[in-house]
Amino acid sequence: MASTVESDIYLEKCVADGSTNNILNNVSGSFESGRMACILGPSGAGKSSFLNILSGHRKCGVSGKLRLDGTVLSGRQMRKLISYTPQEASLWHNLTVQESIAYAADFKLSPAIPRETKDENNQKLLEILGLEKCSNTLVKNLSGGEMKRLAIGVELVSDPKVMLLDEPTSGLDTVASYQVLSYVQSLTLLQNRAIISIIHQPSSNILKLFDDALVLSKGRGLYCGPLPEMIDVFAVAGLECPVSHSPADFALEVACLDHEDERIQRLLEGESERLRKVSTVQNFSMDSEDRSRYMLSTGQQISLLLKRTLRCTLRDTYNLKARTVISILIATLTGIAFYDTGNNVAKIISNTSVLMIVVYSVFFTCAFSAILTFPLESAVFIREHKNNWYSLIPYYVSKLLIEVPALIFSTTASFFIMYFLTGQPLELHRMFALWIISLLSGWVALLMGLLLGNMYPMQTAVFLTVMIVIPCSLFSGFFVTLKDMPLYLKPLTFISFVRYSVEGAVNAIYGFGRKEMECRDIFCYFTLRKFLVLLGMPEIEWVFDLLGLIVWSVILHLALYWSLFKRTKRDA
Repeated sequence: MASTVESDIYLEKCVADGSTNNILNNVSGSFESGRMACILGPSGAGKSSFLNILSGHRKCGVSGKLRLDGTVLSGRQMRKLISYTPQEASLWHNLTVQESIAYAADFKLSPAIPRETKDENNQKLLEILGLEKCSNTLVKNLSGGEMKRLAIGVELVSDPKVMLLDEPTSGLDTVASYQVLSYVQSLTLLQNRAIISIIHQPSSNILKLFDDALVLSKGRGLYCGPLPEMIDVFAVAGLECPVSHSPADFALEVACLDHEDERIQRLLEGESERLRKVSTVQNFSMDSEDRSRYMLSTGQQISLLLKRTLRCTLRDTYNLKARTVISILIATLTGIAFYDTGNNVAKIISNTSVLMIVVYSVFFTCAFSAILTFPLESAVFIREHKNNWYSLIPYYVSKLLIEVPALIFSTTASFFIMYFLTGQPLELHRMFALWIISLLSGWVALLMGLLLGNMYPMQTAVFLTVMIVIPCSLFSGFFVTLKDMPLYLKPLTFISFVRYSVEGAVNAIYGFGRKEMECRDIFCYFTLRKFLVLLGMPEIEWVFDLLGLIVWSVILHLALYWSLFKRTKRDA
């Protein structure tokens, strides 16, 4: 049975002075299944905004009507029945093509469907998209055209009634562009669905693949209908297409004309006349809830996410290896430079420097590792979440769970090298206390890296990390001791996570009633007690520092979840 998508869309954007700008103004379209439509228009015409509204991804400032087969759709219903493939193909690079399709099917299809049925349907989909020959190829090794087709394929597994494609040919040459759109055209014919795609300056051969066109200009619809009739409609309005011009190029030229032009006014009036003939229905709500949004339960989503992420991690251990090697290298160099200082009171200042180096090396390796890798992964998460693969909580839980083993492995490997080379006391409770402080410091750093990596571009996130650590170090109580710090600055020491990390490390080695250290020189200025008095630490307990890091961890957990939540709600 043929399906028809009809829309009358308005979109307003609030500006600083409280007024509003119309991004889209009553853009109307009617798109039928079995036909492929293109959206044409210059930059800033509202093409991507229109597609984001149809997909249910854009909510703020939206009003109007959207109907599928005459039925008004809510925002959640739109996202279930309409698939959206963004311009940038965000995929897991360490999965094969076949695995990418298989995981998409597992997330988007009912678990009651037998495995054999899913595998059979997945294989058919690979054949339709021309990906069967590279089914066992890792995504990172695909060509641009293959990656575009795969990005379309992972949304096709749920058999959506309507497919929206945002510039599927961007970054591809003419041959690859034609190949991608040829496969897309086959989907309209074989599976009888409506496909709507934004196309930027298509060639004549590519334009012939489309059946219909929607031309946008400054947020207004100039034409929507069969592509062969577009030039005739323009001609009636007084806009003759030169013989040497491509219809697409001429449409862009028309869309760039001033709306005060009489010919453009006639086009807009023609569209308004057509709108009056469309029956009106109740406005759709973008806030409607749909309890059956996801096919899997929360537990099933977490399990599948852990399985997929673990597979990707085991295939590309570069990040873990780099983090571990750097940590071990720093620990080894530190151990050589400060060899056997752990029980020599004559070198107690040097030994305290060892503890600070441990804390800072753990912090920066964990934070920068997260900043450098998370942006790409979070882009995949946003796409999959908005297309109803899984909810935020399962992703959040699985992401943090998968980070725990890597943190423990890299931190522990460097910890023992440093501990034994520098001759720290061989007492289990001290080793455990310092190890726990190191792990918590790394966890705080990891959460901060994930938070900044999610909120800002990579360069900005790295800069902000350094700018956060510097003042926190200043108020840690070591560069300026707590007793020498001005009274009005002392409250800032309680919000410095560096204080809890370094102070906790010092307490682990020097606290817990440790006996006086050896003096291996003729004269030693410091004793252990005298040094601790100088630092102002005799009354501070290790548990206090542990609780400080735990509080920081809780705050960053909440902040990271909030930032991911806000990003999922952010308008595209």
